[in-house]
Amino acid sequence: YPDRVMIEYNGMYSIDDLMDVVDETDLELYQVIVTVDASTADLYLKNMKSMFMEMFKMADLVIFNRCESDNIDKPAARRNVKAINRQAQVLFESADGTVESKIDEELPYDVNASEITLDDDDFGLWYLDIGENPRKYVGKKITFKGQVYRNKTFPAGAFVPSRKAMTCCADDIARIGYMCHAENADQYKNDSWVMVTVTVKPQQSRKHDGEFPVLYAEKIEPAQPPQEEVVYFG
Repeated sequence: YPDRVMIEYNGMYSIDDLMDVVDETDLELYQVIVTVDASTADLYLKNMKSMFMEMFKMADLVIFNRCESDNIDKPAARRNVKAINRQAQVLFESADGTVESKIDEELPYDVNASEITLDDDDFGLWYLDIGENPRKYVGKKITFKGQVYRNKTFPAGAFVPSRKAMTCCADDIARIGYMCHAENADQYKNDSWVMVTVTVKPQQSRKHDGEFPVLYAEKIEPAQPPQEEVVYFG
């Protein structure tokens, strides 16, 4: 019986089909690595985004290789991966073998300010950045618009000021956001739009293998829906 099995899988097929086969064996999935040709990545994203993004959802590591300065928007590529799989590590490898892992995202707001007001279009970038760097936002007041979401499992006074996000295609729209605690949260109905001002207290999370942002509302007011209700990451 082999100690280790390596499977090279065709990205044109669904990863779920492979997992169905693996689940019928005694094999334990250890690591999923996805390699992407940076010279053709943009073409696939524009024409086959749903199939292309499928590869990222179970990846532990995504490597964009053959990177040149003019053939890939690294921050956008990284956002596309993180939007569907926040736990994946993303690397960029140039033709000479140089590997780059830290990509500076140019945020549309001043992250160093003590009070940050997010435009409606900023929510997606903020969601990804605070998820990876929650301590960057400690001690700041953040104001943004979101749609109230709660379910029966939430404790009293807790809700998620959420937005709907499209990660792959129109059929893959889901709510995103972080748990928020507020004394008067229960007075706002599910799906109603609110403007919230929050502070951030990171908490340890086994599920997310590290710290995770938890929000505490200082102010909640009714608000009008944004002009574009769906968040995009590309």
